[in-house]
Amino acid sequence: MGAPRREDRLLGGLYGSLVGDALGVPVEFSERARRDADPVIEMRGLGTWNQRPGTWSGDGVGYVIETLEASMWCLLRAKDYASATLAAVNLGGDTDTTGCVTGGLAGLVYGVHGISREWREALPRRVDLEELFRRFARCE
Repeated sequence: MGAPRREDRLLGGLYGSLVGDALGVPVEFSERARRDADPVIEMRGLGTWNQRPGTWSGDGVGYVIETLEASMWCLLRAKDYASATLAAVNLGGDTDTTGCVTGGLAGLVYGVHGISREWREALPRRVDLEELFRRFARCE
């Protein structure tokens, strides 16, 4: 199947960031031991911020160096988008930020088609996102 095209990679990075963030929102600030006992394996809702599944956060500044280090560790050990992003979220702590950064990087590597359709469709305002992201990817 070859490497993803440029547009597929850009869309993967954009969707990947939001999906990764949304995977982390319900378990943000949980400790790693809690994630080991109850790992994230699919899109969840409620949790820390009592939001519906697929809701992404504002992604504040966070701990940039630590997050980037954790994201690179997860990405380099992964075999696909899901394993990279779930590993990042299951580290615990600032799960939405780590999930967002890891998801964006993994999306660039694996492309939008490497991200579960179910996870992409869980994102709020997906029709608006699709239009915005496609326009961006085509540089309109």
